[in-house]
Amino acid sequence: MSPRPDFGHRLRTLRNARGLSLSELADVLHYSKGYLSKVENGVKPPTQEFALRCEQVLNADGELFRKGTAEPVAGVRRTTPPRPPGTRTAAAPIVPRQLPPAGGTFVGRGAELALLNQLADTAPTASGAVPLAAITGTAGIGKTALALHWAHSQAARYPDGQLYMNLRGLDPSGPAVSPADAIRSFLAALGVPDSHIPPDSDAREALYRSILADRRVLVVLDDARNAEHARPLVPAGTGCLVLVTSRDRLYGLVTGLGARPVSLGLFSYTDAHELLVRRLGAKCVHAEPHTAEELIELCAGLPLAVNIAAARAVAQPSMTLVEQVRGMRSARRRLDALDLGEATADARTAFSWSYRLLDGSTARLFRMQAMNPGPEVSLAAAASLTATTAQEARRDLDELVRTHLLTPCGPNRWTCHDLLRVYAQEQARENPAEKRLARARALDHYLFSAQNAAACLSPQNASIVTRSPRDGVVPERFADQAEASAWFEAEYTTLTAAVSLAADVPSSPYAWQLARLLLTFQDRTSRWHDLAEVQRVALTAATEAADGPGMASAHRGLARAALRTRRFEACRTHLARAMDLAHELDDRMSEAAVRHELSVVHEQEGDFALALAEARRALEIFESAGTGTGIANGLSTVGWFQAMTGDHTGALESCLRALDLHSDLTDTWGAADTWDSLGYVHHCLADHDAAVAAFQRAVNLFRTSGDRYYEAGSLVRLGQSHDAAGRRDEALRAWGSALGLLKALRHPDADRVRALITPTTNHP
Repeated sequence: MSPRPDFGHRLRTLRNARGLSLSELADVLHYSKGYLSKVENGVKPPTQEFALRCEQVLNADGELFRKGTAEPVAGVRRTTPPRPPGTRTAAAPIVPRQLPPAGGTFVGRGAELALLNQLADTAPTASGAVPLAAITGTAGIGKTALALHWAHSQAARYPDGQLYMNLRGLDPSGPAVSPADAIRSFLAALGVPDSHIPPDSDAREALYRSILADRRVLVVLDDARNAEHARPLVPAGTGCLVLVTSRDRLYGLVTGLGARPVSLGLFSYTDAHELLVRRLGAKCVHAEPHTAEELIELCAGLPLAVNIAAARAVAQPSMTLVEQVRGMRSARRRLDALDLGEATADARTAFSWSYRLLDGSTARLFRMQAMNPGPEVSLAAAASLTATTAQEARRDLDELVRTHLLTPCGPNRWTCHDLLRVYAQEQARENPAEKRLARARALDHYLFSAQNAAACLSPQNASIVTRSPRDGVVPERFADQAEASAWFEAEYTTLTAAVSLAADVPSSPYAWQLARLLLTFQDRTSRWHDLAEVQRVALTAATEAADGPGMASAHRGLARAALRTRRFEACRTHLARAMDLAHELDDRMSEAAVRHELSVVHEQEGDFALALAEARRALEIFESAGTGTGIANGLSTVGWFQAMTGDHTGALESCLRALDLHSDLTDTWGAADTWDSLGYVHHCLADHDAAVAAFQRAVNLFRTSGDRYYEAGSLVRLGQSHDAAGRRDEALRAWGSALGLLKALRHPDADRVRALITPTTNHP
């Protein structure tokens, strides 16, 4: 392609018209300043991708794309021109970028890439059929590699984002990801809070399709079990494009939705040879050309087999290709499996070549990481699984990455393909005692790490588990709430899976204890539907084990979920059962917790006197037990309800006592709640400056705690105090911040805040 001076000249003109410097435009385009300068000066020609990106960013009505490419791509999307640095847009839609790394050793597949390009170039039609590709083939054939390689190369075509989901259709370690769960994850990525994701699967699908109806989003559905597994995840928007990979031929998608079949065959000799050269280096391969040819033949053209054979050679540089081929010839069973092309046999054979090269500790980690409840393993979890130090675990993890048995998926996090997990689990089964110990260590790691994290969020979580972890398990520790919350976020999928795994351990408190430790994080991040699901699993496990404390804890958790979602009848039912269990167990602290929840239920129903009575009963129990955090929070709650019932003097006294106790505690959320109560008391006493100061303290502390819902509530009351003091502008700012939080949560209280912001005759 030759340079196009007219493109560069027009690009500079449009850049200057937008008031952007060369550096600023380079940052927006995600290209280097040097490259941009060369294109503007006609030294370098624009690539098609660069021209498309410039067109999207500078909103050039197709002019830049026409000048920069031979043919325009149909359906180029116009986007808002970039704003100068330091400015922000309001309520910008969330743009997910979920594609995993594509890897750097992709070769071949020219015809298949051309098919996908043709599908993407096809103009949308009025039929409503979304462009859809069904990428199928045997295990290890490279379906995911093709999908991700193409998706990354064409991501600029889909400026509204890229969604990715591994549906784990043939993962034997657990159930496949259901369409309903996958849609829940996609909706969350698109900015829908958990509290407003419909529980009904049909309604959930409808919301998913509505959001994507007018967007240009690339959706990659990896490892679908069959057509019906993927069908609910296909959007209707013709601006989207969907890639589905599966070992199934997906005839249902082809015949029912008009999917373009992209069937992958074995590598040609040329492609396999290129892959071997790129992995081992041309010098190594060309030094033994006949041996390299035989190695490719023994791999039967299976890309995964070629990759693993190459990794073996890299891991053992002293072993010649002749020696490697000699060992492969003697493995008739392995060769037969490769020739037959049966998926499980293919993977087992190929993986065994790499696995037998591992030293003892690395092989042990490979087996044990398959016992991890979730799809990813962290460095800390790997160390606990194997009862080693973090340094030793990292060495083994690095070796597994080098031999392509694990793949990095984030800082200090690794994952593996589902077939590799199958193979690792098969190896683990050869030593049942080792397998049981690894699973027990995994559960201990997450249980005790969760307790450390939950204690940072609320000191009352510090004593849920009273025993010590097993030998070799080193739970993670956290410096503050921010670290603890970040850990919960990173491990959230694994933790929820661990609850289900723990439920299978007979007569064990694992499930309800872990569910209890998740509750504070789930509540503060508004994951109330997840909270209910986890607590239901915990309740079932505790009931089967006749575990009274476990049943009581789960009922309280289910009551909390019901309360947050305004299902008061269900909340009362669970609290009644929890109260019965507390009495049966003579568990006064459990009774106090139930009474505290009942006080909030009465408040929501408008019976403040009854709410105050229950709060006082809870406080009496906390005071008799001498629990500092319980007393402080109990006083705060009593103070709030005293103010609600008109006893402002008593409320002020209760709140000040609570603050005095909080000065010696580390319960940030509890302190925030007390400042909020104190602010309301001052507001009722018409001391608006004191109210504003207290509410601002509450806002800051709730924000530190990560509780957006309660932060919004304090902001609303902060605005009311400003308004009462005649500071309308400050009130509107506070209410605007509250509205932003509630809209993000999709909470119905947003309507009440909108009403406050709307001008009235009293506030022109």
